[in-house]
Amino acid sequence: MDKLNKQKGFSTIEILIALALSALTVTAVTSVVFGSQSVAVDSQTNTEALHIAQENLESALATSRENYNNVVADLVGTPYLNGSATLDVPVSFLTACRKQVVSRVNWIGEYNRSQTIELATNVTNVPLMLALGGVCDTTPPSGGWNPPATYTCGRFNTGDPTAVDVLNRIVYMTAEVAPYIYITDSNGAVFNPLCHNAQNVQFVAFANGFDDGAQLNDIKVARASNGNVYAYVARDTSTNQFEVIDVNDINNPTSVIKRSLAGVGGSNPEGWKVYYYDGKAYIVARYTAGPEFHVFDVSTPWIPGSIQEIGSGTELGFTVEDFVVTKKTISGSPHYIAYMASDGDSNELLVVDITNVPGSIISTPAGDLLGIQNGASLYLLNDLLYFGRDSTPPGSDLYVFNVQDPQNITIRGQQDINTGVIGIAVTGDFAFLGTPKVSKEFQAWTSNPDSITLISPFNFPNVISGHGVRYEDNWVYLASSSNDSLRILYSP
Repeated sequence: MDKLNKQKGFSTIEILIALALSALTVTAVTSVVFGSQSVAVDSQTNTEALHIAQENLESALATSRENYNNVVADLVGTPYLNGSATLDVPVSFLTACRKQVVSRVNWIGEYNRSQTIELATNVTNVPLMLALGGVCDTTPPSGGWNPPATYTCGRFNTGDPTAVDVLNRIVYMTAEVAPYIYITDSNGAVFNPLCHNAQNVQFVAFANGFDDGAQLNDIKVARASNGNVYAYVARDTSTNQFEVIDVNDINNPTSVIKRSLAGVGGSNPEGWKVYYYDGKAYIVARYTAGPEFHVFDVSTPWIPGSIQEIGSGTELGFTVEDFVVTKKTISGSPHYIAYMASDGDSNELLVVDITNVPGSIISTPAGDLLGIQNGASLYLLNDLLYFGRDSTPPGSDLYVFNVQDPQNITIRGQQDINTGVIGIAVTGDFAFLGTPKVSKEFQAWTSNPDSITLISPFNFPNVISGHGVRYEDNWVYLASSSNDSLRILYSP
């Protein structure tokens, strides 16, 4: 009997174990079934989000082909489920002729899981590259520039440079000493950070003995439609202030033609600053009697007779320390707009419509800035205009303006950097500044207008004003007013 009862007891336990195993099995099957449904729902939602992100990116690409400047960030976006579909143009990837476009879809999935689909591509501003004659960077700097370091440097025998420009790592400098233009191919530069009392960058000894005969105050180089490179220079003379120099053969530069500025007289008739854009060369004299701003047709610079002044100039009433030209759409029509940093006490930033000559000042958006310090430098990056002033205690020395609408310019960001900003080059995450501050003549700052922050200063002889800071292909080229005439910086 006892044996029988024991057998029955064991049978009951086995039954309970079997029931428990059955319950676990059913639970597991149920979890798998409903889990599969969740995975299926997530998969379908992911596919829908991917299609939306791809459509938004393709729409941005189509827009860029029509008008590059119309591809702008839309961080509010359009609703998607309990999230949104947005478009971003990160400043950290923004260069003069290229920007990254990020199409992003966010939503909250099951179990409150954050879900994101993100697609990105780069768009290049080909029309702007052509308009600037190839002087337009497309690659943001690598490295942190904290701190920057010297790659190499070069020196004139005597005298100081007045400006620098770079195209395909060939450096073109103007100077106050003969031959007044200096050229070097930095592609072959030897790495030598200890460059004091050493000539690491060799400037070309011109085989044809070229000498311009007068101090040159500024230079812009550009590749013309015939494939050759030309330099457009501002001469420190009372006549023949504008000159075109064929520099395609860097060993044998030749003067194409010199032209006088129409109607200029008074105490400051000399050529001062120059800019190239879309087959035209723009040149200013300092504040003088007559028109300070002039435009020349240089669409066929290899034909000397075709290089003529358009109109008779525009009177500004100020000395322009730096300027850029671009093309904007206003009321559905293309307009050529010049942004100018001037010495006007309440007109440090001038916006001039130069579609037709003479042009007209259409805005002075910096008129209410603190203090009376002059505008000194600027750099246009897409729809952001970085604007430097002479040192302004108290007050900001560096401003970033939103210039998407040249008739309604607003301040996007500003920073007091405790010194003047006399040269600017902006690309990617970085704003490279030339300043007169002792031991901090070169400074790297973040370019984000919402958070302008010092990365690192660099100590070396003073950077010149105006066009003395250039960036190309991970190198910053600096023209120095003493010791090393040219210094090339990089991020180690």
